[in-house]
Amino acid sequence: MEKERSVNLDLIRTIAIACVIMVHSLLKVGFYSTIEIGKKMYIMTVIRTILMICVPLFMTLTGYLMNQKKLNKEYYRKIGGVIFTYIIASILCIIYKKFYLGEEYTLKTAIFSILDFSGDNYSWYIEMYLGLYLLIPFLNIIWNNLENKKQSKILIITLISLTILPTLFNTYNLKDISWFAYPAGSTSYTKLVPSWWTKIYPITYYFIGAYFSKYKVNLSIKKNLILLFFGIVLFGSYNFYRSYGHTFVAGTWVDYGGFETLINTILVFILCINMNLDNIPNYIKKTITAISKLSLGMYLTSYIFDDLFYGILNRNISSTLDKFKYIILVVFAVFCCSMLLSSAIKILQILYNKLINIIKKYKLRCME
Repeated sequence: MEKERSVNLDLIRTIAIACVIMVHSLLKVGFYSTIEIGKKMYIMTVIRTILMICVPLFMTLTGYLMNQKKLNKEYYRKIGGVIFTYIIASILCIIYKKFYLGEEYTLKTAIFSILDFSGDNYSWYIEMYLGLYLLIPFLNIIWNNLENKKQSKILIITLISLTILPTLFNTYNLKDISWFAYPAGSTSYTKLVPSWWTKIYPITYYFIGAYFSKYKVNLSIKKNLILLFFGIVLFGSYNFYRSYGHTFVAGTWVDYGGFETLINTILVFILCINMNLDNIPNYIKKTITAISKLSLGMYLTSYIFDDLFYGILNRNISSTLDKFKYIILVVFAVFCCSMLLSSAIKILQILYNKLINIIKKYKLRCME
């Protein structure tokens, strides 16, 4: 019997995949090559700030759900579903790039592009996740041998200090006071704290998710929303200031491992797990659950529809500011088409699993 799903956790996945598709839209319409000035660019910068919670939400949810997994054969078998989805999505992307974009692919180069995670342009996440998945049983040994809540907090504070704090302290040129008048003019910053370990930020999010799974955070919905609102506006305004008069400055503070993203991710995650969703209409619950189940395939196949639909938009409208008017429409189209293609992958996976089970049963009969 399938374990009853939590609509709260499905909501987190749904928000995460929606943010993934929306944040990709900014790249496709030329947001990063447009000068940061004016109301429209300010609004888009604020929106971009909150959308960066997309991948960290997935990482935090992984820690929330998998912090009790142990090292055994069954654990390693379960990664098969992720690998299957990745391979099929990559094949679809390669077919699209070969026959629609006219890129050169042979059987050999196609296979190597799947192995080196270049066949699907969004597959960096899979490359990261496979490594995290292999580490999880060992991370759990650390987590489950901590003696109390205090030790859990110390572990998380240590990881935040190593991976997140550098994005707060190592992003200013303190040697030149005039730098603050126009920070976008120079990316030369003064290093104040060690930053060697910043790339392991997925582990930081993993343990934060594990913490939320074990210890409930008593933050009222009202306070949570107020903090989230001010966080979005404050960080968005700060990012606009850091890039003002220049194209968007994509420093570490605005990346997935940045301090802004960490704070916003935590607030959104706590909000979702504390919400009472029992009384929402059943059809909404089913929709959220369906999107959640398809989210990985949607992530990987959205490259196809991003390239297709934004290609049409860019050919017909040249101004980035004018393209903003159509972003919601195109995002909705990408979301729906990615969901349909992910559904096809899911059906194919179900058929594949049934075929494998039939073959196994047949072998057992032959051995009797």
